[in-house]
Amino acid sequence: MYVADFADNGQFSGVIEKLDYLCDLGFNAIELLPILESMGTDHDWGYSTRNFFALKTTYGSTGDFKQLIDECHKRKIRVIFDAVFNHTSTDCPLEIIDHNYWYYQGKHHPDDQFYWGPEFNYEHYDEQQNLKPAWKYVTDVVRYWISEFHLDGIRFDAAKQMDNYDILRELDNVAHSVRTSQPFYTAAEYVPETPNILKSNGGPVDACWSSSFHGVLINNLTDLSKLELDLMKYVIGAPDLVNYLSCHDNERFLFLLGKQGNAFDDDAFIRMRLAMIILITSVGIPFIAQGDEFGEAREWGDKDQNKKKFPMQWDLLNNERNRSLVDTCKKLLLLRKQREDMKEKTANFIYEHHDNRVLVYARSKELVIITHFSNEEKKDYEINNFPQNGKWIDWLSNEEYQIDNNTLKTNLKPFDGKVLVLQK
Repeated sequence: MYVADFADNGQFSGVIEKLDYLCDLGFNAIELLPILESMGTDHDWGYSTRNFFALKTTYGSTGDFKQLIDECHKRKIRVIFDAVFNHTSTDCPLEIIDHNYWYYQGKHHPDDQFYWGPEFNYEHYDEQQNLKPAWKYVTDVVRYWISEFHLDGIRFDAAKQMDNYDILRELDNVAHSVRTSQPFYTAAEYVPETPNILKSNGGPVDACWSSSFHGVLINNLTDLSKLELDLMKYVIGAPDLVNYLSCHDNERFLFLLGKQGNAFDDDAFIRMRLAMIILITSVGIPFIAQGDEFGEAREWGDKDQNKKKFPMQWDLLNNERNRSLVDTCKKLLLLRKQREDMKEKTANFIYEHHDNRVLVYARSKELVIITHFSNEEKKDYEINNFPQNGKWIDWLSNEEYQIDNNTLKTNLKPFDGKVLVLQK
């Protein structure tokens, strides 16, 4: 969520006005793009922090922010804080006072193509003070925002460039020490994703952003000359990854369907529906960029995206196609929330056919997802190896199917997606 574009007034108070919309759809967490003081009053995403103990003034007061968090918590919505601890703006007071005390003298990684500003040096040690200045400063920042505002999670921006699991682990520990009676969630942006950053593999954070998910899905929904089955199975089945179709770092998924796949109007929306099904039924955590749920498709462009204004196009909800996509999203989130098998960290791939472009996976013996990556309809298509015989129903369409001999015979529409639940 980018507050400036999501709220009609561009402020925390405007977000509160839209919380019932998010609650009705079934979202249980919002991740705010950076909200700390950055670029003065300019319209900006906030990834160049100047003051780590102050909010961006255009968003409202600290009281407004506390009210937003309280209103979220009343609706059982967690609030996740996007923290930029790799670098600062060039006019950050720390940079002005003493660059070499807080930062690397030059680039932390000279060969890295990405450089967004002075980079914190978490290894520099002040013998007189008996501390690491940047380490101490950032842990104080985390302690303040979590203890004062009761935040529920942190997303660590540019964790690859930080290149320091020790500070990430310390910040995770500090966060949990403050929120002792509440769950707390940490995620890292590391591109491309790496499993060793996950706690499940001995790393410092709960989850890692998956840039692969976006790339694999857009490739397989636009380039019909191939089907990357192994990659599809990886992004669907990988646990502890934050999966997304769109985020601020790439163009809108629906826009790319047109640009890369020449898919527009109904053709684009049926592909978007399939992508949404895969996103929300995959093992990882589904992340939806504001507007994706109803088919936002404007182009970011390749220059100064962070300064452009893209207020939410709420009027798109007057269109049947857009409302249908929202309804699909809502039903899938309800499925994810209601069913215990959706909380398991496994997906079993029970059927695949490369040439027919069909991939079927089971989240349990009672929940099966059918995906069809083709623009051609298939009549009386047989899918074998179903986990159980009996009557199954499509969670999205309520269409009923009878499975005998562990085989389903069905018609597959272009870019069809079915979510079948066993009826007891």
